[in-house]
Amino acid sequence: MPDSPILQLHQVLCQFPRSPVAAVDRVTFDLPHGNLLALLGPSGCGKTTLLRLVAGLETPQAGTIALAGQPVAGNGHWLPPERRDVGIVFQDYALFPHLTVAENIAFGLQSGCHRAKSAQWMGDRIRETIALVSLEGLESRYPHQLSGGQQQRVALARALAPRPSLILLDEPLSNLDVQVRLHLRQEVREILKATGTSAIFVTHDQEEALAIADQVAVMRQGHIEQLATPKELYQHPASRFVAEFVTQANFIPVERRGALWESGIGQFPVLSPNPMRSGD
Repeated sequence: MPDSPILQLHQVLCQFPRSPVAAVDRVTFDLPHGNLLALLGPSGCGKTTLLRLVAGLETPQAGTIALAGQPVAGNGHWLPPERRDVGIVFQDYALFPHLTVAENIAFGLQSGCHRAKSAQWMGDRIRETIALVSLEGLESRYPHQLSGGQQQRVALARALAPRPSLILLDEPLSNLDVQVRLHLRQEVREILKATGTSAIFVTHDQEEALAIADQVAVMRQGHIEQLATPKELYQHPASRFVAEFVTQANFIPVERRGALWESGIGQFPVLSPNPMRSGD
């Protein structure tokens, strides 16, 4: 159903052996069809682990995960990664060095439900995907003959070729030069939007998350601190951590005197009975 979420997580918990704290701590959210969600946070906050849970590369100790309305993890359900209809783009591209651009893209079409397709269908799909990521004329090149940006386009094309329900991108632009990264992040958004593909994008770059995503989930110590649109996140951070991490906000000490806050830059009326605490 188009109105139902493509992905649903409910109270998902993942804690690794010998770790005193959970890597992912009771996370709950829905991802609407066609939306791009950025998982944003500092190193060790649990964003990559959460991505791996959705992919089926890690197993939750509690909670449930459903893809396109089908339970894939939790409550006795478990679907292996190859059966989840999910495409993955890794940080290091993970291309096969002995295969050409076209052969790397074809690899994703040579398993599961696509195995029985005709050679004509496979060829058409490869050509369509190569055109989508603007790699025409490079079909016969090998990965070592491509730039970093071109290699990442091949990785994206390989993930998109089977037309999965969901694409997972694990810091896919972090290995690229600044100028290439700025250009490619807009291309990635346009490609995903053009195909109507739902996606989760892991990044520690605030600017990247705000530029690419429809919604941003700011993570801290295994849980989601705030999930909102980029505009709402920037203008109305839900906690001091979000304000500091996303907007690099300045904080001014104030003292309450009756119905006023007194500060070094003036007096302001008290608008909320429960102001944000410094530890929040």
